[in-house]
Amino acid sequence: MSGGPTICAEWNLKPARGSFVAEALLGKQQNGARRPRPPRKLTRNEEIVLETLRGAALPLKAYDILEQTRALGLKAPMSIYRALASLTRRRLAHRLASLNAYVAAEGGGGDGIGTAFLICRRCGRAREHLIDSRVLRDLLACPDFAFDEVFLEAIGHCADSCEN
Repeated sequence: MSGGPTICAEWNLKPARGSFVAEALLGKQQNGARRPRPPRKLTRNEEIVLETLRGAALPLKAYDILEQTRALGLKAPMSIYRALASLTRRRLAHRLASLNAYVAAEGGGGDGIGTAFLICRRCGRAREHLIDSRVLRDLLACPDFAFDEVFLEAIGHCADSCEN
């Protein structure tokens, strides 16, 4: 038998090429890319925090989330911060740095490179807009730069929807 992963070195047993065992031992798919981990289910705390963010009309600070979720059993600030860290890492929530607050990700559309938030000083709402990488490169006049992630926060006021 030729090279590749060995099941048992003593007997020189090798799995059949392309078999599940061979792929598992190599940790690769047939095209050579690493096999992605299956997405982990949300924990109970993550589900509660995410649903709280989805139900909020305005961005929420961590302690606002804590107050709203106490009745559901979330009593420690660290449990909120852990859930928020996991949700932002998985792009299910976004942290708005200028407000030190969080919003649920709306997702959909774009190529996932850029996200812009329009934050109203008057009503406090934050609207999410996805930015396509081509638009971003044109806007910044840098066609030879490859963006991994971009988060843009624009602060102003809603033109029509909030009172003066």
